Amino acid sequence: MMSDYSWQLEQIMLGIYKLLVHRMKGLGMSLKEFWETDTWTISFLYLTELDLIDEEERRMDGKKSDPSDQNDPEVENLMMEMGLIDD
Repeated sequence: MMSDYSWQLEQIMLGIYKLLVHRMKGLGMSLKEFWETDTWTISFLYLTELDLIDEEERRMDGKKSDPSDQNDPEVENLMMEMGLIDD
């Protein structure tokens, strides 16, 4: 199957569909609608979403994540009492 170009193209297009419907919650595009949409529209949406992903990654590179910012203090205290983490 990997030598069949139409199979490879369909895999790529399904990857694009998956990215768009998962990242763009309001899109609400069915797979049938995706296949019927013109390539310019799909390309525009996909490239715009890739630009947004790049921008999000650039913003995250500048921030250091502190695990205590994300954890519930009660859970951290319980884990310390159980000896699973240190102070």
